[in-house]
Amino acid sequence: MPPEEYHAPGRIPFEIPEQTIEYFPLFESKETIRVVRQPGGHGGGDPLLLRELFSGKDPLREYDILAGAEAGAYSIAAGEGMWRSIKEKRPIGIEELLHSRQYS
Repeated sequence: MPPEEYHAPGRIPFEIPEQTIEYFPLFESKETIRVVRQPGGHGGGDPLLLRELFSGKDPLREYDILAGAEAGAYSIAAGEGMWRSIKEKRPIGIEELLHSRQYS
């Protein structure tokens, strides 16, 4: 019989224990952070992620967490640069890829 997999809390046939995160700062004492369960998939993470993805920028947020087209281009160029660097046995700069007109 293959092993069973359980993902959603409603499908788990046993009590889910309280989840905590043990945080050890460099120059302070340990802190135990209790994970708060929220409704929705992945312990409540899915609704938060979807809101962040589709709501756009939040003017109250001090930092930008949404990646745009430029960040995507750099991400793809980094992977392509590594692949080409191995293939061509030479360093490949990201700028070389982003400004290249050659496609292979």
